[in-house]
Amino acid sequence: MNHIFLFCVCLMSTVILGAQTEKGNFLVGGRGTIGITSEVFSAFVSPDVYYFVKDDLAIGGFLSLGTVRVNGFGTTDFGVGPAIRYYLPIQLKEQIKPFAGAQLTYLLSRQNSNINNFDLDYNTFNWILEGGLAIFLNPSVAIEPIVAFRYTNSQSDLFLEDGSSFNFEIGFQIYLNGNKE
Repeated sequence: MNHIFLFCVCLMSTVILGAQTEKGNFLVGGRGTIGITSEVFSAFVSPDVYYFVKDDLAIGGFLSLGTVRVNGFGTTDFGVGPAIRYYLPIQLKEQIKPFAGAQLTYLLSRQNSNINNFDLDYNTFNWILEGGLAIFLNPSVAIEPIVAFRYTNSQSDLFLEDGSSFNFEIGFQIYLNGNKE
């Protein structure tokens, strides 16, 4: 009897998690980071919205807001861009679903100095490849540890700079049922 009950609970968990990434549903949330050392303060927030165009495949967009302050120098960023996310058709446990995604960001950046009294505006393009796990706290809310590879190209009248990095980020998402039943 206990085995039948356990089997039914596992089956229902699979059905519930599968429904979260069905065609017609929405995904609303974002990610953010804060970094503080003795010389550096940084903060970054990126709200996003996705729509599932087919089961397990969502497209959407996001905003990106960030600031970095280092010993009298600072940079402020505002960005926007498209994103795509694919949820793999496997589950690691009843409440964990892996995903992969990509983003393209266009950022307007301003760098300033309180020491030298200058402002410098420049444009930055990022492309990001990411993978993560949607860890469901309940049928509608997930915390997402994400590993991302970020390539950055910045240019102004004074410089052209390329760079890349691996980042670890934490996201928070709410899965909304868009299907009217």
